[in-house]
Amino acid sequence: MTTDFVKAGYWSSISGFAVASIDSTNFTHLFCAFAELDPNTYEVTFPTATMHEFQTFTQTVQRRNPDVKTLLSIGGPTSNPATFAAMASRGKQSWLYPSTEDESRYFRALLSDWHNAILNITDDEPLLLTAQVFCSPNRDPHSVRAICRNLDWINVLPYNFHSPDNLPNQIGGNAPLPSIEKNPSGEAGVNAWIEAGLDSQKVVLGLAFVGYAWLPVNENKKEGTAPAKGAPASYTTAASTNFDDRNSITKKIEYAKKKNLLGYFAWHVGTKDICMLSKTGPGYASSPREEPAQGTQQPQTSTQPGLHQPQYHSQGSTDCGENSSQRQDTPRTACLASFISNLEVVFGARIGRLSRHD
Repeated sequence: MTTDFVKAGYWSSISGFAVASIDSTNFTHLFCAFAELDPNTYEVTFPTATMHEFQTFTQTVQRRNPDVKTLLSIGGPTSNPATFAAMASRGKQSWLYPSTEDESRYFRALLSDWHNAILNITDDEPLLLTAQVFCSPNRDPHSVRAICRNLDWINVLPYNFHSPDNLPNQIGGNAPLPSIEKNPSGEAGVNAWIEAGLDSQKVVLGLAFVGYAWLPVNENKKEGTAPAKGAPASYTTAASTNFDDRNSITKKIEYAKKKNLLGYFAWHVGTKDICMLSKTGPGYASSPREEPAQGTQQPQTSTQPGLHQPQYHSQGSTDCGENSSQRQDTPRTACLASFISNLEVVFGARIGRLSRHD
């Protein structure tokens, strides 16, 4: 399926951000995250606490922008990857990151099954089938070819390179775009996918609107990488926070266009500084900028997009950066997968036509 430049964003059901508050005029696609998978029946279900938000997601976001397309994201960081693996072991439609020859075969068959199922659906507008994937591909060329044949695009995650989960004792860039001393980066990941055979017009670049704060062991060293005590448990002026500011977001969008990528997606629409997207690049709606709240410090600009480690009042994982406020039918597009281990793809499902199973 062909489409114009994708400007996408995630709504997270655990963010506490109201769906009605999403400015959908800034987006071409919005992902509703995360639906779940029943471990016994393998049916897609909605979280009980946000059932209504899932069922009314499309009609709510289309009040401001009738043209925005909605996609359902299934899985998420709190889901159990074993459930997806169990589906494969029982011969049902399955999810499994292809790490062995058998798993790769399951994965390729899964993509083909979902793609064929979508082709058999009669609708005014074809459904979308996408995946959110790790920054770089695995080494199986057959799986990359299956992605090329069966998916409309992939959402590449060029962030969380340094986080409290994977490198708790070292300060580093959360989402660097250029390669720095052979460290992982968004640019290296995008190039790896393209070199593996994926068309650049099937790549959507991730923009992280979150950051991590650290307490350095040596408070005099705040640039590059350094030993750290981990994420701080309380506010402190000694903390170092890395995140993307407006300059970084602008450069990443410019990079996506120059690289002829299909577009970008933002994680997530409930963050304080998401309105940066309305001020970034030509063709974006204008939005007034608010000054930083009293008691915080304005983020410093780095010469390396995506690598920022200024003095900043914050703690742990935080939505940091510039402070800012933030046709009734079922959706005709689906679906997105979320990041679990390395790669997850989910089948098309219409929001509002799924039910919860206790």
